[in-house]
Amino acid sequence: MRNFKAMLTIVSGPKYDFHLTGKARKPGVKLNSHTFDFGQCFVTAQPAPIKKMLEITNLDAQAISLETEFEKKTYLDFPVIPGQVLMPGEDEKVKIPIIFTPREIRKYSETIKLDFNGLYFVDLAITGQGIPLNLDLKDPDQAQTDMGIISVGGNSSRTVPIINRSSKAVKFRIKPCNAEAFEKAFLSINPEEREITLK
Repeated sequence: MRNFKAMLTIVSGPKYDFHLTGKARKPGVKLNSHTFDFGQCFVTAQPAPIKKMLEITNLDAQAISLETEFEKKTYLDFPVIPGQVLMPGEDEKVKIPIIFTPREIRKYSETIKLDFNGLYFVDLAITGQGIPLNLDLKDPDQAQTDMGIISVGGNSSRTVPIINRSSKAVKFRIKPCNAEAFEKAFLSINPEEREITLK
């Protein structure tokens, strides 16, 4: 605004003329991203939250307030501290987790609106997809595996193929349900406890 003319008139009194000049600009905030895509995430009996981090830097010379009206959902959380203040300086980054916990087999899409100083608004686009985890024995009959008759001092082994029918790679570990009983029966698993990735 430059040289804006305004007039103040007082009833039964004098008149005053004003010439107003001013500048406006949006707050100097920098976000590491405006979009967060969680991609395909497994939906399991015990939902596992997946986290991405929003980083905000205040490039202004003054503090900036941050608010949001986003309300926590069963599948998405954005825990902003009420009255959050961004202090100036490139080293004064504020980190806020975006926590995605899919509970249904479907695509998710949400918008989180950030409010800076009550004047400047920024939208965050959040996307993700819940998919089923389909990790099975190639032969279901091998759910019970007979090691056969073994002579004293001998050994026997069985191979149990596992197949991944999911739409993405699965990372898992193999371990006995009862390690003590497994050891007493002189049984072992290979590989055991090591993380396996099956595409």
